Amino acid sequence: MSGVGKMCSFALTVALFAGCATYKNVAPQTILEGGRTVVVLPFRGAEGPGGTNGTGNRQLASQFAGELTLSDFRVVETHQVDAVLAQHGLEMPETIQQVSAVDWNGLFGADYIVFGNLRKWFAGDKMNPASVVMAVELVRASDGQRVYRKVRQLPGPIDRAVPRDVHELSLYCAKRLADDMKRDIGFSEDQAAWR
Repeated sequence: MSGVGKMCSFALTVALFAGCATYKNVAPQTILEGGRTVVVLPFRGAEGPGGTNGTGNRQLASQFAGELTLSDFRVVETHQVDAVLAQHGLEMPETIQQVSAVDWNGLFGADYIVFGNLRKWFAGDKMNPASVVMAVELVRASDGQRVYRKVRQLPGPIDRAVPRDVHELSLYCAKRLADDMKRDIGFSEDQAAWR
C-alpha cells in the first residue's frame, strides 16, 4: 500500500472511531451562588425621559424589577427600596454609586444588587427614530463582585411592535434587558418552583 493509501486508511479509521466516542452531558453551572434575593436600584446616567429629578430612572428600575419577579429572583419591592434610600439620604441615582455593594447588602439584606445605567437616549426627529442605550450590572452583595453585565441599544420604531415614544422605548429596553439577564443566567419562569 502506498503512503497516500496508508494515510487515507488511517484518517478513515480515526474518523470512524471518533464517531463512536461517548460524551458526558454536563449541566451548565449558573453564574449565581447562594440566595436569589435581588434589589434593583434606581437607574443612573442621563436623566431618563418621562420625568425629572430621577423619576424616569426610577420607572426604568421599576420596570426591570417587575420583569425579574417572573423568574427565580426574589425582588425587593420598589416601595421598600425607595423608603430605605430616603431614610439614608440616597434618593438620587448619583449618590447610589458612592455606596459599596457590601453596604447595600447591610441595608437590604439582598444577595445581589442590580445597577442600571441609561447611557444615552434620543427623542427622535423627522429623519431619525427614537433610540436608547442602556446597561445593567448584577453585583454579588457579599463581596462586590460583578457577576453579569449587559448593554442593549434599541432603535426606535422599525415596525408597530416597538414603542414610538422615547419614554416607552426606554421602558421596553429595561424589559428586554431583564429578559436577557434571566435567559443568560439560566432562569426561566418555569423554574420558579421554590417560591
